[in-house]
Amino acid sequence: MLTELRRIRAFLAVARLQNFTRAAIELNVSQSALSVQIRQLEDQLGTVLFDRNRRRVSVTPAAQDLLPRLERIVHDIESVVADAHDASGVVRGTVTVATLPSLAGGLLPRAVATLTAQLPGITVRIVDAVAARVVDLAKCGEVDFAVGSMTRGDRDVVCHLLRVDRFCAFVSPRHPLAVRKVLSLRELAEHPLILPARDSSVRARFEVAAHREGIVIKPAYEAVYNSTVLGLAREGLGVAVLTEMIAAYEADAAVCTIAIRNPVIQREIVQIVPKGRPLSAAAERFSRVLRKAARDDQEAQGL
Repeated sequence: MLTELRRIRAFLAVARLQNFTRAAIELNVSQSALSVQIRQLEDQLGTVLFDRNRRRVSVTPAAQDLLPRLERIVHDIESVVADAHDASGVVRGTVTVATLPSLAGGLLPRAVATLTAQLPGITVRIVDAVAARVVDLAKCGEVDFAVGSMTRGDRDVVCHLLRVDRFCAFVSPRHPLAVRKVLSLRELAEHPLILPARDSSVRARFEVAAHREGIVIKPAYEAVYNSTVLGLAREGLGVAVLTEMIAAYEADAAVCTIAIRNPVIQREIVQIVPKGRPLSAAAERFSRVLRKAARDDQEAQGL
């Protein structure tokens, strides 16, 4: 049974990565051993699974039909193992998660604290990075999964919605807008803007919303770190644009928060899982805790 499972995992890795070398590295086996596993699975199934050429490897039509069924088999087996571990109370291991800086300081630590209280045998390692890097880390297998905001679709990952995160503005208490509770996007754009850097998911989503409204965005200041964005607003240099989740752990009494409406701008916070690679028992358990923490956060904010 374990031999067949290894062969199926080998097939799924090559199908997803479209490259034998990268798949072998991910599975921690030699390329020759991987080729043997694929050949044995082809003999077992009685069909050719891959078309090979110098540039890439692609699945055959027959393999394409088998792909979702084999993914389900691996997922079901992993679920059985996870349930068995849960039943015995023995869940151990290290879970590595890539996430956005705006989540690394708030949602993730709360989820880790809950997990540690429930299952001290699980260690969580957090890697914070910008949006594009977060997705890449999940795809290449450097982390078990990622938590972030997708700015575009990607067929190599599966996304599970955790919560929505609305955009808001931040100003110094001395700023003329400090008395406002709500701003429209067009009103906001009339003031000097302080925005995250271009590789930020917040910046990308904000610019898309502005473009849809026919508004040209020209930031007065840009910064990589949210703390710097807020610091510039705190000094009265303009209006910072971030999100409610960032406000929950970064903002303080030295800045005023203003809701952005007309239109409401929001990003979806999702769990990003590599397609075809089931989570370990420890990662699956952390996923459950994370989903509940996200739901609790959203309910607390009235979303």
